Amino acid sequence: MGRACLHLGVLLVLAVWSGCAVRDLNGPTGQNGEPVPSGSGADWEKTAPLPEPTVRALVFSANKYLTAGGESGRIYRSKNSGDAWQAVAASNAAILSFALDENGVLYAGSDGEGIFVSRFNGKSWETGTLVSGHVHALLVLPEGVLLAGLSNGLWQRGVSSAQWELVPLPTLGTRQIFSLLRSGVQILAGTDLGMFRSPDGQRWQSSGLDELPVTALARSPAGWFFAGTATNGIWRSADGANWFPANEGLEASSVYALAVNSLNFVFAATENGVFYSGDLGQSWASFRDGLPEGRVLALVLDAQDKLYAAVEGAGVFRTVGNTRFR
Repeated sequence: MGRACLHLGVLLVLAVWSGCAVRDLNGPTGQNGEPVPSGSGADWEKTAPLPEPTVRALVFSANKYLTAGGESGRIYRSKNSGDAWQAVAASNAAILSFALDENGVLYAGSDGEGIFVSRFNGKSWETGTLVSGHVHALLVLPEGVLLAGLSNGLWQRGVSSAQWELVPLPTLGTRQIFSLLRSGVQILAGTDLGMFRSPDGQRWQSSGLDELPVTALARSPAGWFFAGTATNGIWRSADGANWFPANEGLEASSVYALAVNSLNFVFAATENGVFYSGDLGQSWASFRDGLPEGRVLALVLDAQDKLYAAVEGAGVFRTVGNTRFR
């Protein structure tokens, strides 16, 4: 991919396809699980089908469009919560992460082709100033500084600069950065060798979970931090520095994404479906009736606390009706 833009030839083909958005006429496919909705039926339903089975990242843009990053490198968006999808861009590398800044600019991190940028709510995309690298995580700081977690370390781009600089982490060098989270002035970085935290994005210190690959981070409105790992389930912390295992009832060891709604319900995407906790991680229960078997790679909540999940090889699903989580 060149620096100036995405593949225009592919975009033309995708634009033709997007004019024929297809609705999913099949009902949700259920499986045994713990029903949560107040009414009968499954917890989840499938959104309209996409032309590829695996989505790796989900985000809502500033105008509330649901945006999905595909394994193939395509980016899709939906203006009606997944009832129909439009293909808007394509690259040669899977889309791994998204971030949205306070001005509505959307960033997409790819698996080998750096970062793409959209200033039009995800409708069109261009190549950013970081044109290579496996971008597992993105975080926009309030002052406009952009942090990118790559397979070769943590990188930073200043507000008025197009240049990227490697951020030195103590005892780490250029290890992989899998997840990023900001809470107030505190920034957390989940790496392949544990957790690091910083008050400003420049000064970093080790923050526990040594030797564990920290693949997901979240914070609840009540102030609790949650860390998902690739091998040892979920951990929680009251301060981001002292971590304790939180796996009671969690029938999984690999966690790919975390989300917390406005009522402090915590959701975990795992190799065995979605789990939820109503007591800030002290216990977990299955929340997968209507989800097909497979790894859940991404989660996102909309403004009304409806949850969306991307299941490997099966597309994007959303929660059904009014549940006790809303």
